[in-house]
Amino acid sequence: MATAQDRQRVILGEISDLCAARPAPSELFRSLTGLLHDELGFEAGCFHGSDPVSGFPTSTLPYGLDPADFQEAAQLEFSSADSTTFDAIRASGRSVQSLLRATEELPELSARYRQMLEPRSYVDELRVTFDSHGGRWGCAAFMRGRRHGPFTTEDIRLMERAGPHISAALRHSQLSLEAPSEAGPTADEAASPVGAVVIVGADGSLVSADERAEVLLAEQSRDELLIRGIPSGLAALAEYARESAEAQRKPDCRTSIRTRQGQWLTLQASVLRGATPGHVAIVAMPSSPAQRLPVELMAYGLTAREQDVAFGALRGHSTRLIAEQLSLSPLTVQDHLKSIFDRTGVRSRRDLVALLMADRTRTAHLPPG
Repeated sequence: MATAQDRQRVILGEISDLCAARPAPSELFRSLTGLLHDELGFEAGCFHGSDPVSGFPTSTLPYGLDPADFQEAAQLEFSSADSTTFDAIRASGRSVQSLLRATEELPELSARYRQMLEPRSYVDELRVTFDSHGGRWGCAAFMRGRRHGPFTTEDIRLMERAGPHISAALRHSQLSLEAPSEAGPTADEAASPVGAVVIVGADGSLVSADERAEVLLAEQSRDELLIRGIPSGLAALAEYARESAEAQRKPDCRTSIRTRQGQWLTLQASVLRGATPGHVAIVAMPSSPAQRLPVELMAYGLTAREQDVAFGALRGHSTRLIAEQLSLSPLTVQDHLKSIFDRTGVRSRRDLVALLMADRTRTAHLPPG
């Protein structure tokens, strides 16, 4: 009879093979749900893709969850001081944490437990952040009821070991796009969502969208959870802007997404002032190099120091100037540049500039590894 260790070894092998194939995030999340369901024994859960710079959720694949609960869940994620928010887990230096362990078996300390988990008869929750090369590429949450009881040390260890494979697959997905159709783009695909304006109501429903916003909503709705007609990433951004305004914070309510045609967009959300309280406007604009390059450099697997060197090279700085600015020797800078060229699949600074500053609507080149 197979032991728990034997089962986990098999599952980890299957997860490794799945992630090595670099499926699209939606396909990856569906497959992971099937692979992990029986072993973790969760009754409900969800996977999120994230903007790796801000860590903000940009997509959702749920299992056994009611979409009507999404707005409340987002409110608790952005406004509560729980020790198991995704930001808190990452800040703690962990990648995996369970609710009962985080609260030292006093779940009532958690607002999320009191308001969402306990009323739905869940006794524990396991949360995972998928971090790699300085970015959070996604996250996941799994809920258990009384039938399976609390998550165990073995469950946590399984996700700690699976996490790097999943993180790498999500990181690679930022540079892997759908192959263009031989028939050419459809009318919707050819239209640009740049300048799109979406108005979200206080209840999270879609109030209005201009013509370009309809293009954006149509694309983001593919393989995506819709919350009152809005893709979950936009719904979460609207809720974050609303919660920030109510708390009188002035955060940067922005997130970056990449369209299936390879265009980087920055979504900016702000609460509207007027007769109808709680309305939020979301505007889509092209991402500037300063906004998209950190994502792309992380996606290519560059270390933090390699990213610093790459930025210097992209600015046209000499090896000596980069070395002075970073307090490195010129030889070390040259070593970093060689590693950067290897990771990005180019041979020179000129090629690097061409790769990273070119028209991002084409399919990006992703070298093996």
